[in-house]
Amino acid sequence: MSKRAGMLGSGSLTTIGASYRGIINGEVKDVELGCCIVSNEKARDNALKFEIPAALIFLIRPKDYPQDDSRVAFGNAINDVFDRMGVDFYAQLGWVPYTPDNVLEKRSGFNQHPAPVDPGYLDFGGPGMNNRAPHMARLIFCKRVNRRDPSRNIMWTEMTTQFVDKQPDKGAIILTERVPIFMDDDPLLMQERMKPIEHKLVMRTMEAFPAGKAVPYERPDRLVQLPGDFFDYAFAMEATRDTFLKG
Repeated sequence: MSKRAGMLGSGSLTTIGASYRGIINGEVKDVELGCCIVSNEKARDNALKFEIPAALIFLIRPKDYPQDDSRVAFGNAINDVFDRMGVDFYAQLGWVPYTPDNVLEKRSGFNQHPAPVDPGYLDFGGPGMNNRAPHMARLIFCKRVNRRDPSRNIMWTEMTTQFVDKQPDKGAIILTERVPIFMDDDPLLMQERMKPIEHKLVMRTMEAFPAGKAVPYERPDRLVQLPGDFFDYAFAMEATRDTFLKG
């Protein structure tokens, strides 16, 4: 019996569009779209552009709900749609708002992240690490480490899917796939190279999730581990914050 997925998005919705096509054409088995929740009008227009049925699209804007610490009203609105549409699990695919705790407590979900994460340790996720920011942070870090020690084979990044957690990008890892970094790369080139990998990994996770085959993955090695790495990591994150988060 098919499980119903709720998809949440805030931007171009390219991954949601690819996932919806995968469901429709049978590439994603035993899953059907229960609803598509968007957080702004532009995202709603993009959902329609990808031919998602209007009856499955719901605009829920965080600014329309009282903003207290727990954000219960916003979460209740999401849960209400999930309940009415029979959603079994959800996927945050380019979803910018923090998902309220009362949503996480009622259903399991996963999100995608376009860089390596290592929950509980230094990594390339967390607040503000969206769009091209994680690509820039990883690129700067890898180039600096490679300059110190080319034998480390550090010139790679990673597409990730992980369980949704109360802290951004801190959920247990589900699937990863490495993608090479080249010396002449920039964040935009990396973003474009990773898009098809992202779509494939999300669809694999979407199919595995309701079947109980999405299980936590533990990294064998830390992403930032040697003494010189810590300085390079701090430099990369600060440069990224200066570029993307302070402007």
